[in-house]
Amino acid sequence: MTADSREQRSTRFNPRLLRRLRLGRRILSRRWHQSLQFRAILVALTLTLLAFFATGSFMSHQIADRLFSDRLNQVLAESRTDIADVQASFDASDASDRTEVQALIDSTWVP
Repeated sequence: MTADSREQRSTRFNPRLLRRLRLGRRILSRRWHQSLQFRAILVALTLTLLAFFATGSFMSHQIADRLFSDRLNQVLAESRTDIADVQASFDASDASDRTEVQALIDSTWVP
């Protein structure tokens, strides 16, 4: 079997599969029109799935937003503390010339 014949074979529709799909569609259509219980269950199931999806999406968004906000606040608090520590180091320093100031900067700089 060549690659071309396999490709042609895979792109054609299987007639038995199409018949089964049509039969399934007819059965569902007949049940929908004849059974109130089937319609009620299908509508309830659809609405339940929609509610679960909406609730899950909302909760996922809220959790992600809260995690981001908490982490942002934590990073900002850490940076304020670090800035205060560096400022205290500079305030307590008695560096007077350029080399001493540069040494102080190098000692406080953490890459």
